[in-house]
Amino acid sequence: TSLMQPNGIKHLEIFDCGNGTVGSIHQLLMLCEGIAYSTSLERLNLRQMLSGPYHDAAGRAIIHALRRNRSLKHLQFSLNPFPDGLMASNILRAAVLETKVETFEYNQRDIRAVVPFHLFDDLICRDDCSLDTLHLSNVMLPTSNWKFPARQVKNSPLKALIMIANDINTAMAAHIAEGCKSLEYLDIGFNEVSDLAPFDKLLLGNVAKLETLVLDRNPISEQAFLAFVEKLPHMKSLRSLHVKHLPFLQSEVCRNALLKALWLNTSLECVNCHNESKNDENEEQEDGDNDAESFRSQLAVPVSLNRGGRRALQNQSTNSFPRGLWTPVLKRAMTLKYCSASDCWDDPQSTSERAEVVYWLLREKVLV
Repeated sequence: TSLMQPNGIKHLEIFDCGNGTVGSIHQLLMLCEGIAYSTSLERLNLRQMLSGPYHDAAGRAIIHALRRNRSLKHLQFSLNPFPDGLMASNILRAAVLETKVETFEYNQRDIRAVVPFHLFDDLICRDDCSLDTLHLSNVMLPTSNWKFPARQVKNSPLKALIMIANDINTAMAAHIAEGCKSLEYLDIGFNEVSDLAPFDKLLLGNVAKLETLVLDRNPISEQAFLAFVEKLPHMKSLRSLHVKHLPFLQSEVCRNALLKALWLNTSLECVNCHNESKNDENEEQEDGDNDAESFRSQLAVPVSLNRGGRRALQNQSTNSFPRGLWTPVLKRAMTLKYCSASDCWDDPQSTSERAEVVYWLLREKVLV
């Protein structure tokens, strides 16, 4: 009843309804009727309900509800195992093509499930796909099911793709870049990506849209990172780069290369490169922590300048820069929050970071 009220339930989680008694499946059927005609429900999480003696009936009920519902925006699976091919395909098609959900999330925290990626491939490259965000975490994606390299793929409308701890390798990353050129947010942390060249298609050129790239805990080679950093000044769309826990960032060569590239880049506003220290000796650990803090302090300067308005100045020569433009640029610079040396947002009440950015904007005007 609450589901069908104009201001009814907005977030619903269903547990174990297909894995119990006859009574539980009847409860699920009643819930699905409410889901089907709800005008308030926005988030639905299905948890451990498509296994057991009534999994077929549970699946059909969910599919029927999704085909009729028009309010749902976020569908989450917390199921293990992942539904079989036909049932999963029908659920996803109903959610994406008929209910028009904007976000689909499948996140396994314990046992890793095998998810056939071709089910998503068949949907996310369609012109009538409504999906804005796809989130798959801690699952196995069989490479034999990836279709991107096998045919000429239309550009997917996906804007955000989160694929954490899925054993994605460099070849699979290349398939993603080939088929998802509209991405604005890409998180492939905790995977097996060793080369960053495939992401050139998402980061370089006038049509690049990617704003956030998360590469934490991937076995990226030092050579691949240096090649990536060399192209960083030309990545005009990128606003946030996360490369945490990459051991080679402790080397002076990589740090100097990154710093040099950041001073030539005017778009990046956040670089997160925190690394855990693995030294056993307390004194060495303290020295390593001090070096890391110093490095992050150096990184904070160019990215804070970018956030403060350096882009507004980059195409203006010293003689032609309009005086009237300084007022809005400096006013904005004094009201923003900035990335501090500790890779977190600064205290909104503190003015030290803001004053430093304004000082650098004035001091470095000739250089930008």
